[in-house]
Amino acid sequence: MPSRRHPLHRSSSEEPPPPEASRPSLPRSQSTTQYAPPEIIFVDEASATFNVLLHMTYGISCRRYGPGIDLISGALSASTKYGLPIPDVESEIWTLLLKQVDSDPIRVYATGAVYGMESVCVVASEHTLKASLSSLSESQAIEIGPHYLRRLFFLHLGRTEALKRILGAPVQNHSPIAFCSEEGLDALQKGWRAMTAEILSKDLPQNTSEVDMLSTFGPIFSTVGCRMCKENLQQRIGAAIREWGSVKRSI
Repeated sequence: MPSRRHPLHRSSSEEPPPPEASRPSLPRSQSTTQYAPPEIIFVDEASATFNVLLHMTYGISCRRYGPGIDLISGALSASTKYGLPIPDVESEIWTLLLKQVDSDPIRVYATGAVYGMESVCVVASEHTLKASLSSLSESQAIEIGPHYLRRLFFLHLGRTEALKRILGAPVQNHSPIAFCSEEGLDALQKGWRAMTAEILSKDLPQNTSEVDMLSTFGPIFSTVGCRMCKENLQQRIGAAIREWGSVKRSI
């Protein structure tokens, strides 16, 4: 007989399939999770100044930004404001500061004085010789402070006094001879005194150079006919230049 087909029935021993919620699945996307926004801190410094400060703090070179003295000074000021250590003498920031010394030596000196950078002040002090200390403002004097201000004034005034002393000695005379009378010897001394007064009356005698001395005293040779007088004058100029060259040019 042909077999009869019967519908299949699940055995009572078989478990029903798990509900949809209980089936294993991949982790759900976290895209709906809420994150707290980053904290924003406002600072008083301009972005350019703060940029130099960050580079300085983390030891990253900021040379490519070519910071001028305003940015460098502002970054150093901000460093103390936020309790950060002042960079040591090996830091690039001081090299960048000294690059400004030709254009503004007084301000570079003042910046070095504020942060006690002796090496910066020593280098800058020589460049201040081409500036008159009468141009110092009251605020700059206060910023520099008594210690470094006194040393700067002593440098300028000390060099001026040394120049007076060096040039104050007359040219050595020789005994009057037939072709060089006493009047000729007196003319030589008057010429030396006149040229000395010209140098000392300049705006910045402390910054007198060897070239200045040669160009000032050199024309005396044309007024002297005596060979011995010319030799004495040449020796006197050479001695003055050598002695002036040994006078200290920095604090």
